[in-house]
Amino acid sequence: MKRRKDPKGNLLKEREGYVEEKSGEIRYRYRYQDKETGKKVCIYAKSLSKLREKVKEYQEELEKGVIKGSEENKILLNEAFARYLKTKHLAGSTKSNYLGIWENLVKNSLGMRSVGDIRQSEIKALYAGLSQKGYSNSMIREIHSMLHPTFEMLYQDEIISKNPAAITRIREYGYVVKEKKALTTMEQEIFLEFVKNSNTYQCYYYMLQIALRTGLRAGELLGLQWSDLDMDNCCLNINHQLIYKNYGDGYKLHIESTKTDSGKRIIPIFDKTYDAFLGYREQYFKNGVHCLAEIDGYKDFVFLTKNGNPIMPNAYNNVLYNIVRAQNKAVCEKKSKETILLPHISSHTLRHTACTRRAETGIDGKVLQYIMGHASSSITTDVYNHIAEYKRVEEGMRRVEKLESLKE
Repeated sequence: MKRRKDPKGNLLKEREGYVEEKSGEIRYRYRYQDKETGKKVCIYAKSLSKLREKVKEYQEELEKGVIKGSEENKILLNEAFARYLKTKHLAGSTKSNYLGIWENLVKNSLGMRSVGDIRQSEIKALYAGLSQKGYSNSMIREIHSMLHPTFEMLYQDEIISKNPAAITRIREYGYVVKEKKALTTMEQEIFLEFVKNSNTYQCYYYMLQIALRTGLRAGELLGLQWSDLDMDNCCLNINHQLIYKNYGDGYKLHIESTKTDSGKRIIPIFDKTYDAFLGYREQYFKNGVHCLAEIDGYKDFVFLTKNGNPIMPNAYNNVLYNIVRAQNKAVCEKKSKETILLPHISSHTLRHTACTRRAETGIDGKVLQYIMGHASSSITTDVYNHIAEYKRVEEGMRRVEKLESLKE
């Protein structure tokens, strides 16, 4: 019988084999039957010599009654993910997000399976099932960003022969979240005017003015301390954010570094923003409100509840939701023919609106990127592209309108 050889001409022993990857890389394997389960199991290695070393170790352990070689790919995916997290240096909020998503969507399903038994079709089935339940493409991408590197770690450690999460068409799963739009100039004016004249929401007027003039992220805005405001040099020092996360001891407010290194920045402020800070401080001094909280060593927060505690991020978005609902209800009750109803507004809407207003002035793209704390210039460029597209459409419609009026 002709002896089998690998592509390099090396003779292969019984049960030895190899797999040639698309990249041209050769991975060697040794097949045997697990005595406990009766299933066929493989030991993998990147070289034939390394494979034989691992097989020898396995056989020695087998003689001692310890079948370690067959147990490596029996670990549960949950255990493998925990191992993967230990290899990463993640911000507390990022790790908390990962654990929350894993707990809710993976842990009790695929997470309970042995990594060696999981096939690509099962991962695709997980994504398809989440799509049917109404999860967004961005959420499925988030899960994929955890599964793929976890399996890749196992592949590099030669525990599995290939990465079953090597799926390229992730865009096919989940619904695509609608593009967030900035408020128009008219909508922005209506929004602020309503807040200014509202007995219920007037207390948020200065804060919302500041949000629209600085473009800060919600956590950056709500985490501001008075010491971050340099009144003499008229600038804001942004270097941290306020978040509400569970780090293993229940959900609490925490202070964390900015979302990215680009988030650490000094923003110049001018008269209207400066006056808004002064107006806000005077408003709360009149009402006898002072900061009573200390969070991770930070205190003297700018934006407070009536009880003197920092405003939580979810409460901020709830306020915006209620403002829009109250404004639209008031407009509908007037039964005017010319009505402008406000769209849904979130903290990100205000940030995007602030970015858009600046871009409309023609400010240099790199300057705007710095002010907004964007890590990538592509985010800032998208804003400019949307403005340019809108102006082209507006100009086109204006020409059509002019021609039609001439015909009349």
